Amino acid sequence: MAHIHVVNGTYYFHGHIVPGWQSVKKTFDTAEELETYIKQSDLEYEEQKQLTLF
Repeated sequence: MAHIHVVNGTYYFHGHIVPGWQSVKKTFDTAEELETYIKQSDLEYEEQKQLTLF
């Protein structure tokens, strides 16, 4: 499992929980670079599940 943060136009991709992904940390300057990495790594997006605070 991994997720992406976008901060000031920089894309931060990092893994969590699942062995093999815990140490994965990558930074991309553009959305295109991130998409290329995702495709080359045979990854895919899941539906976003996000909590909202009221």
